[in-house]
Amino acid sequence: MSGQFVRNVPFAPEGSRQDQFGIINLKLSKILEIGLRDTCLSSMLFSISDIEVDEEGYIYVVDGKAHCIKVFDSNGQHVRNIGKEGYGPGELYMPSYVALGGNELVYVYNIGGCAISSFDRNGNFLNDLNIGNKFILDIIANPENHLYITHCKFAFMGEKLDAYQHISQYNSRHELINRFGASLFLGIDDRGCWNNAKPVSAKYKDIGILFGYSYPYQLKMLSWEGELKWTVKCQFNPSVPPQKRENYSGFIDQVCITRILSLPDSRILVSWKNYGSQWFEEVTKYFDAKRNGNICEPNTDGIRNYYDLFSADGLFLQRFEVASEIGDIVFIDNNSFCYTKSLSADGIPVIYKYKMEFIENTNKD
Repeated sequence: MSGQFVRNVPFAPEGSRQDQFGIINLKLSKILEIGLRDTCLSSMLFSISDIEVDEEGYIYVVDGKAHCIKVFDSNGQHVRNIGKEGYGPGELYMPSYVALGGNELVYVYNIGGCAISSFDRNGNFLNDLNIGNKFILDIIANPENHLYITHCKFAFMGEKLDAYQHISQYNSRHELINRFGASLFLGIDDRGCWNNAKPVSAKYKDIGILFGYSYPYQLKMLSWEGELKWTVKCQFNPSVPPQKRENYSGFIDQVCITRILSLPDSRILVSWKNYGSQWFEEVTKYFDAKRNGNICEPNTDGIRNYYDLFSADGLFLQRFEVASEIGDIVFIDNNSFCYTKSLSADGIPVIYKYKMEFIENTNKD
């Protein structure tokens, strides 16, 4: 499933030294589909916001509309649910992110409960970490069950925008022990864009944290203690300037990083999208329809999906464009299987499991 669905994009940013590595091709072979309508009700998915896979191949899917984590085995068979709808202990309302820690613990960001809820992998509730009304962007758990919560708060200081973007570190007793990525004043840059808005974070193996920004496009590698290991800058090329519309106080970025993924061989894959000039109008139609009680998904035909491959020390290697039929890659396991979220032909949320192969061609002639 290469060629028609995955193509190489000729691009080599300054300092990439791409000529040392030659061309790298990406091949995706579909293995499995999860969540299709013709399966039993327990296997159906109503939404997909996050995916994690453990060392035994069990797949943990955050289904916010079902208010639970659905667990499937490596063959796509539904095994159990973690959590159920509600606001009490062990209950979830609109869960958003999941992270797997040591000692077979599962952490879930529970929006309705304003907490990070802890479960064992059999679904037994353990406790909550109450985090208050914060804008949570992601949660990460390391092998010692320290939690790293990426959160962001925007506030206008006169005509300037101030953004507080942190990673808060909690130990296994849920005590706040560190906070890094200190508050930074963003303002509005010369492109009329919220500079560095909505950073993306990801667990990098069992080594540390990757932190990514869209404007300017850059990656940072942090240790578990928050020590900066390296920073690399890249370009979207071309980057489409954001557009402002009347009656909206903010801007919409048409090009932005959406996810950072680590590969079994320690290389790094950065997902980013070019939403196109019509995306703002589509999103506006969607929210207008939703306010009027109508179900209307925005038209995503103009969105283009890109993936940038980096070495373990941040060297740019290759850029790929992946067709929308593949879906968005959400997780890559230790056996080089990737898991994408997409919609079936009849609009049902579905997970596709692909075998991912990077084929290096050192012949540059």
